[in-house]
Amino acid sequence: MHETSMVMSILDIVKDTLKTHNASRVTQITLVLGEFVCVEPKALSSCFEIFAQGTPAEGANLVFERISTTRSCVNCEKIYEKSDEYNICQTCGGKIAFSGGREFYLKSLELESEDSET
Repeated sequence: MHETSMVMSILDIVKDTLKTHNASRVTQITLVLGEFVCVEPKALSSCFEIFAQGTPAEGANLVFERISTTRSCVNCEKIYEKSDEYNICQTCGGKIAFSGGREFYLKSLELESEDSET
């Protein structure tokens, strides 16, 4: 279950960020998830709930931003819709490859400090 290692990495980032910003807990975590990433948001959320218990991330809201697959020419970078059936660029004759949809990263954290709720 690769969700476990992803969650552990997220919690490491949370821990480091809280320390850097002198905050007490995180209330929301926004993750960017490409269409090609083999992660089920429900499974990741469930795993997060388990491993976040007793940490400053316990009860934090996970928000997923999905990124669609894109394709582009490796030479001229012309972008094609994923539904286009071209394998060769119609502009320069270059090869068309997938260029988006493999992203997975932590975009933002909403933090709360002990003395205020910001």
